[in-house]
Amino acid sequence: MRAAYVTRLGGPDAIEVGQLPDPRVGPGDVLVRVDYSPVNHVDTFVRSGRYPTLTPFPFVIGRDLVGTVVTIGAGVGHVEPGQPVWCNSMGHGGRQGAASELVAVPADRLYPVAPQADPVELAALVHPAATAWLGLFRHARLQLGETVVVMGAGGAVGSAVVQLASRSGARVIALTGARSVDWARACGADAVLDHDDPDLEAAVAAASGGVDVW
Repeated sequence: MRAAYVTRLGGPDAIEVGQLPDPRVGPGDVLVRVDYSPVNHVDTFVRSGRYPTLTPFPFVIGRDLVGTVVTIGAGVGHVEPGQPVWCNSMGHGGRQGAASELVAVPADRLYPVAPQADPVELAALVHPAATAWLGLFRHARLQLGETVVVMGAGGAVGSAVVQLASRSGARVIALTGARSVDWARACGADAVLDHDDPDLEAAVAAASGGVDVW
């Protein structure tokens, strides 16, 4: 199979593209043919060594994938060949990454997706949206009517936070740069403030009347 991989930790120049053996599928694994694999910040941390983790060389890079099930290993029951799937946890912890034609994914890290879903949108949006959801609802335990301040509201995770919080009935104060003001408003922010304002804390206080989640 064709893959992007490293044989040492380092900068972008450490990345090689070439042929590697197809992965073996063991019990509890799923062989996935990769359609899309976006670049994640964590990919750069793993490749450079800034994020210490097991990287058996040659090590395929890439954390996220959207693809199609080819075969399933013994004991796998929630997906079947031909099914579209998504994963966001390859390429670290000793698991070979997603930047290859084929990936053997542990079944408990693989999620089925609707056949009609756009695979490009899935690759770009699901991981940031999942991160936003976990932060808002599992950790911050956001409640109806609370006020949320979102830093970096113009980015992938930040804009997902704005949308999820707004649609959950929270009041959203978005902090972002000038080029993302319209985008933050379109995502549902009730107020948008300049994140470079030297009196940002006072501006937030004036716009919010009190903050529950920041």
